[in-house]
Amino acid sequence: AGEDHRAAAIRELKEETGATAGRLEYLGEVFPTAGMYTEVFHMYFASDLDFGAACPDDGEFLSVEPVALSELEAMIGTGRMTDAKTICIYSMAKARGLI
Repeated sequence: AGEDHRAAAIRELKEETGATAGRLEYLGEVFPTAGMYTEVFHMYFASDLDFGAACPDDGEFLSVEPVALSELEAMIGTGRMTDAKTICIYSMAKARGLI
């Protein structure tokens, strides 16, 4: 709470994936439960990644799996990709011509 959202994105990327981004572009805000809560997600697109060791928080079980964009699009289209944040970031990055 109170942490700058860019700093949080950099920290979370490293903790959860082990990656550091050569470029981190702010895409905007998303309200995951608009009308019910005031929670806001600040969406970033990370590129020029350099991977090291991940260090997730206790109780976090994450798996980083590289996926080709064509496969991600197919997963979204068939409903196999169900993570809302991933779908939002993909859509926002595509609309900006980042992918």
